[in-house]
Amino acid sequence: MATIAFVGVPAHGHINPTLAVVEELLHRGHRVVYYSTKAFEDKITSSGAEFRGYESIVEDIRTSFQFGAREVANVFLLSALVMEGTELLMPRIETDIVDLAPDLIVHDAVSVWGKLIARRQGIPAVASITTFALNMRAIMVSSYSCMQALRFLATSIPSLIRCMCASWRVRRQYGRPLRPLMDIFINEEPVNLVFTSTLFQPAADSFPNSYRFVGPSIRPTPPDPDFPWEALENTPVIYIAMGTIFNEMDAFYRLCFEAFRDWEGRVVMSVGANTDIAGLGPCPENFIVRGHVPQFAVLGRASVFITHGGMNSVSESILQHTPMVVVPQGADQFMVADRVAQLGAGIRLRPSSLDAGRLQASAEQVLAGQSYQERVAAIAQSYHEAGGYRRAVDVILEQLDSV
Repeated sequence: MATIAFVGVPAHGHINPTLAVVEELLHRGHRVVYYSTKAFEDKITSSGAEFRGYESIVEDIRTSFQFGAREVANVFLLSALVMEGTELLMPRIETDIVDLAPDLIVHDAVSVWGKLIARRQGIPAVASITTFALNMRAIMVSSYSCMQALRFLATSIPSLIRCMCASWRVRRQYGRPLRPLMDIFINEEPVNLVFTSTLFQPAADSFPNSYRFVGPSIRPTPPDPDFPWEALENTPVIYIAMGTIFNEMDAFYRLCFEAFRDWEGRVVMSVGANTDIAGLGPCPENFIVRGHVPQFAVLGRASVFITHGGMNSVSESILQHTPMVVVPQGADQFMVADRVAQLGAGIRLRPSSLDAGRLQASAEQVLAGQSYQERVAAIAQSYHEAGGYRRAVDVILEQLDSV
C-alpha cells in the first residue's frame, strides 16, 4: 500500500475532477491524504480520503485564499494571491508532509507550494491539470484569450507588481526561479495529468509525452429525489448555470427570463446559493429556478446548455451529448468557449454584446442544428477513449512504480 498526498487549491473546479481519482486509488488499496481548505472538507472526506486542512496549519490562510469573481477575472491578482498563499503555506505544510512521508505527491498545477515541497524533499510528483494544458501555441490558438491578456496587462499593473514581488520573495526563500504567470499556472512535472482529451485540447500535438490526456474525471452522484424530474418529461429543456464563482448575476438571470418566458419548453436555471431568487422578480411559469440543481443529471435531460464555460461544466455537457451556448466571464473560460465554438459543439457569445434577442436566437440555432449534436458526440467519444479517472489512476501508479 502506497501513501499518496494530494495537494489542492481551494476551488470546486480544481478539486472535483480529483475526487473520482481518489476513490479509485482507495479502491485499489492505497492511502490518500488530501490537503485543502476547510470549506472542502466534507466533499473530500466523502471520497474516503483523509483530510488535512490548510487553516489548521496557518491561521491567516483564509484571507489569502478568498478566490472570488474579481480575483479570478484578474489573472495577475490571482497570481499574487497564489504566491502570497505559498509564502504562508510552505513552512508548516512542508513539515507536515515530511512527517507523513508520502510515496508520491499529486499536486494541482496551480499549487506552487505542492511542487516546491516535492522538489525540496525529493518526493516523486504528478501534476493535476484540470483545465487546458498551457504553452504558447495553445494560448495563441485562442485569439480572444490573447486580447483578454492584453487588456489585463493594461489595467492590472499594480496586481502584476504585487505578483512579481511575491514571486521574488518565494525565490529568495526557497531558491527556485519563478517566472510570474508561467511558473504559477504551469507547474509541470515528469508526469502531468490533463483532464481532457487530445481532441478538445488546443494544440495537443505541441505537448511532450509527459502530458497524459486522460479525459474528464466525473464522480458519479446519487439522484436527487427532491428535484421535480416529472416536469422535464416529454418536453425540450434548456439548462442555464454560470458556475460556482461567476454566479451572482441578477441582470443576466432577468435577461434569461426575458429571452425564454414564451419558449415552449422547460427552462431549468441554477443561480447559486448567494442569489436571492425572490429578488429576481416574477418567475415565468416555464422556469424552474433553484440555488443548486443536480447538474450532470439535468444535462442528461437538456437539449441545450447555457453556461459560463467552466471546464468541468463543459465536460459534463459534452459527456451528456448536450450542445452549448457559452457566455464566458473570466479566467480560462474564454479559451474553453473558443474551443467549443472551434469544434462546432456550440456557440460562443461575448457578454459585452449580449441581449435577450441574441441569447434566444443562439439557443434556437443550437436546438435546430444537427451538426452541433454530431460534434458533441464526437468529442464525447474522444473523452471515453481517453479513459477518465481509471486511466488517471493507471498513470499515477505507473509513475509510482517507476521510482
